[in-house]
Amino acid sequence: GPVLWRSLAYALDRHLRESALRESEGLFRVMANSAPVLLVATDSQGNGDFFNQTWLAFRGRSAEEEAGEGWLEGAHPQDREVFIRAFYSVRQEKKPFQCSLRIRRQDGQERRLLVTGAPRMLGPSVLKGYILTGLDLTEQQRTEYVLREAQRWETMESLAGGLAHTFNNLLTGVMGNVDLAEWKIDKPKKVFRHLESIRSAADHAAELTRHLLEYSGRGCDFVKRVDLNLIIQ
Repeated sequence: GPVLWRSLAYALDRHLRESALRESEGLFRVMANSAPVLLVATDSQGNGDFFNQTWLAFRGRSAEEEAGEGWLEGAHPQDREVFIRAFYSVRQEKKPFQCSLRIRRQDGQERRLLVTGAPRMLGPSVLKGYILTGLDLTEQQRTEYVLREAQRWETMESLAGGLAHTFNNLLTGVMGNVDLAEWKIDKPKKVFRHLESIRSAADHAAELTRHLLEYSGRGCDFVKRVDLNLIIQ
């Protein structure tokens, strides 16, 4: 009697544990597959052994094709090397890590992902692998690029307006000195002084033009540090 009772209690306990485990695994898969982020689980060597549906749809490949090192096949060579170095540098210390990864999808599009890795622990000290989450930042970066370009051209418009006034003043000085030189053509020394003023104004105008071309990205022969306050003055 007592032996049978213990056997039944053990069997019931085992059944409840297995049911709870299956329920937990099922819940995890539902949550992982419905998550909008890309999820990849790897072993301690970086080989993929689980991919959520979001990742598989993103890559356009099956779980079998992505298994092992397959999930890294589309990664840019430089980024793949950076990822592997980051992975192995934190593996011994069982620490999380983060890196950028350009990866090509099955349709040929290259996307930029922000990949974050969190360690999968088996007990307090055994590293089973990593859970990787990926965020597609491609569209965000494109939007940021468009905004930067819009701000750049807005600044260019303001700068061009300010330079137009400066050029107008320089040209006024040039034309005024030309008129004075014509009036004093019979006095070479005085004419020379006006010619020097014309040359100085022309050099100043050329310098401003060069700065404007450098800023706009056209005709840039070299890059150097400048004092913007001095240029404005």
